[in-house]
Amino acid sequence: MPQELETALAECSRARDLIKPSQKPLIELARTTDNPIERRAREYQIELVEWQLTRAAELASERLKHLPGIKSEKDAKKENELCEKDAARWFHYYAWAVDPRPDAPINVMPFALFRFQERYVKWLDRITFELRVSGLTEKCRDMGATETFLRWMWHNWRYRPGYIGMALSANEDLVDSKKDPSTLFEKLRFQTRMVPPWQLPRGFSIERDMPFMLLENPENRSVIIGDAPTANVGRQRRATNVLGDEYATWPFGGYQQYAALSRTTNTFCPVSSVYGKNNKFADIAHDGNTPKFEMDWRDHPWRDQRWFDALPFGFVGAAMTAEEIAQEVERNYEASQPGRVLKNISEPHVLITWDEMVQGFEQLGMNKLEFYNGHTPIIPYRWNWGRVTDYGESARDENDTHIWAYTLFARPGEGQPFNDSLFFFHALPIEPIGATELQGYAYYSQLERQLGLRGSTGFTRKPQVNDMSHEATDPKEVLLKQCGDHWSTPDLDFDRGRRKLVFHFEVIDRHQENPFRPELMGRSRIYFVALPRADNRPEFFMARNERSGDHFITQSLTQRGFKRLRAEWNAWHYPPEERGKPVPKMRPKAVFDDIITCVRYAVARWGVDPSPMTSSERRERALPEELQDIPRIEKEFGTQTAERAIVARMRQFAEMDERDKSRRARLSRYRPQRPNYPTRPMHRRY
Repeated sequence: MPQELETALAECSRARDLIKPSQKPLIELARTTDNPIERRAREYQIELVEWQLTRAAELASERLKHLPGIKSEKDAKKENELCEKDAARWFHYYAWAVDPRPDAPINVMPFALFRFQERYVKWLDRITFELRVSGLTEKCRDMGATETFLRWMWHNWRYRPGYIGMALSANEDLVDSKKDPSTLFEKLRFQTRMVPPWQLPRGFSIERDMPFMLLENPENRSVIIGDAPTANVGRQRRATNVLGDEYATWPFGGYQQYAALSRTTNTFCPVSSVYGKNNKFADIAHDGNTPKFEMDWRDHPWRDQRWFDALPFGFVGAAMTAEEIAQEVERNYEASQPGRVLKNISEPHVLITWDEMVQGFEQLGMNKLEFYNGHTPIIPYRWNWGRVTDYGESARDENDTHIWAYTLFARPGEGQPFNDSLFFFHALPIEPIGATELQGYAYYSQLERQLGLRGSTGFTRKPQVNDMSHEATDPKEVLLKQCGDHWSTPDLDFDRGRRKLVFHFEVIDRHQENPFRPELMGRSRIYFVALPRADNRPEFFMARNERSGDHFITQSLTQRGFKRLRAEWNAWHYPPEERGKPVPKMRPKAVFDDIITCVRYAVARWGVDPSPMTSSERRERALPEELQDIPRIEKEFGTQTAERAIVARMRQFAEMDERDKSRRARLSRYRPQRPNYPTRPMHRRY
C-alpha cells in the first residue's frame, strides 16, 4: 500500500476525535451572537463538522477492513473485475478527494458518491456509451460535479479499452499545472497516486505515462488528454467524450470551441455554473433537445436553508452578492450576468404570444375583431404606434454587433385596458444581415404592411415616434429620396431611457392574477408579443421547472420571437472599469446592444401617447358600471331592457346638456360688453 494512501486512511479513521475540537469555536460563536441568521449558520456548521468527519471515519474504517483482504494476484483480479462492472463500488473503496481550504478539518478524504452523484455517473454512462449524444451539466457550486466527472473518466481510462477522454477548462492553466493541485490533471495525478499498486495498469509509470496534459494506460491504450480552449480546439482529434469544465466562462462565449468540437466527439459534456445568457452554455441549456443533468443545492444532503440564508453575510464562506448567489448557487441565467444593466426582467411576464395578448384583452371587454383583418393580425386602429431603428451595415450574421436593428411598438388608446403599457411586435435585425437601404426598406415596410399600418400609398396612420439613430445621416437621405420614407433623429445619450426601461420592466400589481398568464401574479408595463407563425408553431411558450417551481420561457425559434433581443438584454452590462461611478455616469459596454438600444430609444419619451377617446366612448364611459356591460344585461334581462336602460341614460345626458346651455346663457348677460361705437368716415385734411 502506498505510504500516502496508508497515511490518509489512518488519519481519516481517527476523524471522530476531531469533532469536538472543531466544533468548540463554532459553539462559542453561536452562543455569543445576537444575529439569528448567524446563530443558525453556526448551528449548521456544528452539524456539518460531525457529518463530514463521521462519514470520513466510517469510509476509512470500511476501506481498512476491505483492502487487507486482497492479498493475492487472484484476489486483485477479482476485485478489478468487480470495480469494472460497478463504478459505484470503485468510488466507495478507491476514490479520493482533496479540499485545501483551511476550514476543512481533514484535507484528504475518501470520496464516496451521494445519491445524486450516483445518478450522475449512470447518466454519464448512458449518454456516452448508450445514446452517444452530448449532454450538459448545470451545477451549483460545491456539488462535486467536476470531481465526479474526472474520477468517472479515470475509471473508464482504467477499465475500458480504447477509451479516449478529453479534459478541457476555461484556460490552459486550469487544465494542468503540477504546481496547482486544483487543476484537472493534478486531480487525476492525485487520484492515481492514491490507489493500490495492483489497481494500476501493468507497466504503468506515473512519471512516464502522465506527463503534461496526458494520462496514458499502457495496458489497454486508453488515454485522457488535455488541451487549451482555443477557437480550433480538438479539430484534428477524436475522442469518446469531452469534458468542458466551467464552459459558460470560456473565451468567445464557447461558440467557436463548440463548432470545433462538434466533429471531435459524439459526447461533448459542458459542466458549469451559469454565467448569464450570452454564451453557448446558456444556448445549449435552453435548446430543449440536449439532455441536461441539474445539480441543485437542495439535492446535496449537507446543504439546507440555514446554509443558503447565510451566504450573503459571509458566515459560511466569503460573503456573496445577490448576483453571485444567482450565478453560483441558484443557477439563475437572468440574474447572473456580471454588471448587468437590467436586473428586473421577468421573461414570463414580458414575453407573450399574440393569442395570449388577444385573449387577455378580450376578457377585459375589447372586441377580438379589433385585432384581426379577416384572419390576419393587425394593430387595433385606436392604438398609437411608433418605430425606432438603429442603422448598421458591418455585421455579417445575426449574432454580430452593429446589425441594422428595427423595433415597432404600440400603446392602447385612452380608456382601453393597459394604456399605461407598451407592446412591442417587432424587435429584430433587418434581413438580410448587412442589407442595403433599399433591401432594408423592403423588409421593414412589409412588417408594417402586415400589421395594417401601411397601405399601397403610404401609412394608414402615421407613427407618433419615428426615430433613426443620429449617426445614420446618409441612409436617411437615401430612404427619403429613393423610398419616400422619412425618419427623424432622436436626442439621446448613452444613459437616457435606462431608468424608464427599469420602470417598464418592473412587475406591479403582484397581488392580482396576470391578465395574459393566469399562472402568474402581477404584470409588467412592457410586453414583447410574438406574432403567429405560418406553421402555427409558437415562437416560444411558458414552461415550469418542476424541481424549483419557477416558470421560464423556452428558447425562441427565430428572430421574430425576439431571439436576439433576449440575448442582448441579458448581455447588456457595465464593464468592470465603470464600477464605482455614480450610476448615471456609468456607460454600458457598447457591444451587442443594437436592439436593446432601440427599445431604450422607444421608452426614453415614454413610447407613444394613448390616443384620446372619441365622444361616443366618453359617453359610454360615463355610464354606471352596471350599464357598461351591455352583453351581460342583454343575456340576463333581454335586449329590450338593455335598450331602455341606454335610452334612459342618453336622455339624462340630453337634459344635462340643455341645463348647461341655459346656464351659459344666463351667465352671458352679466359679462361686460364691448361698446359698439358708430363708425364715422375719416376725412383727410389737406
